[in-house]
Amino acid sequence: MAPSKKPWQKRRKSAASNNELTVLPINPLTVSEESDRNLLERKVERAFYEAGMALMELRDRRLYRSTHATFDEYCRDCEASRRHRFDYTRRRPYQLIEAAQIYDNLIDKCAKILHILPTKEGQVQPLSQLDRESQPLAWETAVEKAGGKVPTGRIVKEVVQRIKDETSAPVPFRVGEVCQIMAKDNPELHRIYRSLFLVLKFVNISFNLIPLIKIGN
Repeated sequence: MAPSKKPWQKRRKSAASNNELTVLPINPLTVSEESDRNLLERKVERAFYEAGMALMELRDRRLYRSTHATFDEYCRDCEASRRHRFDYTRRRPYQLIEAAQIYDNLIDKCAKILHILPTKEGQVQPLSQLDRESQPLAWETAVEKAGGKVPTGRIVKEVVQRIKDETSAPVPFRVGEVCQIMAKDNPELHRIYRSLFLVLKFVNISFNLIPLIKIGN
């Protein structure tokens, strides 16, 4: 009799059975099951995107207003109601919304032949440090660096940092210069600091986060 061509799988029994092996048949998926599997896997991969889009619609349409005064309160609610048990921190919903917006941006602007999109929120978050025009380029660069596969969050972060380093403007200050502190868009602080001057003792790459006017040497 001809040997069976049916695929087989070896499965190890428990140690109590002297590590004997039993051979069990592998049931192949039908075409329909294979399609269902791919669809479900895509849903799992896009879970952060679906959550972000849902939260954005809840916020923009103010669908929380029947039970909560603000969107933040709605997201933090951890009462027994089944309708709203997200128990998010204040920042968390906005992180998901931002991730969904970046994902949409990649869909719109990345090369159509690429068809490689983020599967985890951690792969998207580093892109939030770039403007919308730079995000697709950074993602495509990360995909290329990953060998044409979905890059890890670490790879995306490295690419983003390199782009930031290449495009960052030089700090226009030197040690020893006299500067005046300016409280931008805050009249109260402007009255406090308008006559305050300082001498720079050191300068680092994040110094441009402090709004200053250079007075002289």
